[in-house]
Amino acid sequence: MSRLDLDAESAESLFSAETRRWVVGFSGGLDSMVLLHLLANHPERPDLLAIHINHGLQADSESWASHCADVCKKLDIAFVAITVSVDASGSSETQARKSRYQAFEQVLQAHDVLVLGHHLDDQLETAFLNLLRGSDTPGLLGMPAVRRLSANLVSRPLLGVARDAIKRYAISHKLSWIEDPSNAIDLADRNFLRNQVLPRLADRFPDIRSKLASGIQRDVQARQLLYQLARLDLANIQDKQAGISIPGLKQLGEHRAVNLLRTQLLDQGVALPSGKHLRQGLADMLAAEPDKLPVINLKGHEYRRFQGRIFLCESRQLVNWAPLEWPTDAQVIDIEELRITREKIATGGLSLSIDAPRLRLKQAGEVIFLGHNRKINDILREASVPSWIRSRLPVVVSDDQLIAVPGIPDWSFEQRVATPYAVDPGSPGWCYKVYFRR
Repeated sequence: MSRLDLDAESAESLFSAETRRWVVGFSGGLDSMVLLHLLANHPERPDLLAIHINHGLQADSESWASHCADVCKKLDIAFVAITVSVDASGSSETQARKSRYQAFEQVLQAHDVLVLGHHLDDQLETAFLNLLRGSDTPGLLGMPAVRRLSANLVSRPLLGVARDAIKRYAISHKLSWIEDPSNAIDLADRNFLRNQVLPRLADRFPDIRSKLASGIQRDVQARQLLYQLARLDLANIQDKQAGISIPGLKQLGEHRAVNLLRTQLLDQGVALPSGKHLRQGLADMLAAEPDKLPVINLKGHEYRRFQGRIFLCESRQLVNWAPLEWPTDAQVIDIEELRITREKIATGGLSLSIDAPRLRLKQAGEVIFLGHNRKINDILREASVPSWIRSRLPVVVSDDQLIAVPGIPDWSFEQRVATPYAVDPGSPGWCYKVYFRR
């Protein structure tokens, strides 16, 4: 990987002992072509997969995908092309990016590193755009060389390399790349900066790229320190149920508390709200009376308050799925955001003789007979299970009779079995558990 100066932090992530595979975002353009060539020819590379995302926005999209497939075949690299649909509402650039990253996440496996071809000129454009848009995220907003995408890392090894150097490399290695005609159209803000603004600034200030790059690098380093601080704060005030302590947030103060929440959202891949929205929502959370349940609404997610803690949850409408008979040999069933397991335990639990148990959602006011009737909601409240989880809890029925309420491992709630259906003391039985996949 010589001839180009690669970002040291990014290179460290690429060659980490934990890295199993490099997954390269491969558009077929100049930047990704050079990146793929560099990685493919490295003698110490791990497995390599190239992903081409077809947004369907250009007439030549199909031929681009074919070109990328041919390149990978010649390089003996695994290749996959994914076609995505881009929402016509809003910015096409923003929507395309969102669809692209969703596609990446579908392919990424444990210990994969997603490698992207962003370079120094992209970095400068991004910083200018974010300054002009008044972004509330800390700093000038240069792209980090390494960041998290859910459980994986995103690495940008060319982030310190100018586009001119990348082009010289491509020419010297006789590489053939795709030119996207939309890049020449100045209607998009990024293209206007790239084609009109930055070249004129470079004519007036010849060293602008190096000076801005240095400033952005310092900014990125400062942002990394903020990120590290947020992770330390989160570890100190978050419990095993992923609840963040309200008193702990108050003790941090507004700026550190907002930094913590913003970092959590970035880690979870949640679109960042405006700083004003997050600060106001946090203030409402912290000021609310104990019996109130305020919510911070986000795109596809929300922060909820419960028993002195706040929780990041997906915004989901309750789906009233039909009762489902448990397959005879199944140990695990996934329904919506639920994972339900069934296993035999040495003693206790639900009688093994129950024929064809079924699962359905809990009903309002439903009771279970435990020597006497008890409301399921009362049992769950005593176990400190939040209301938004209680509303999604399945139960086990047989012949329309409620026979068991599965335990919730994350909330230390044990399975409850209706007295007539419990095994005899000392006998083996079924144990059902529910996991809510946040």
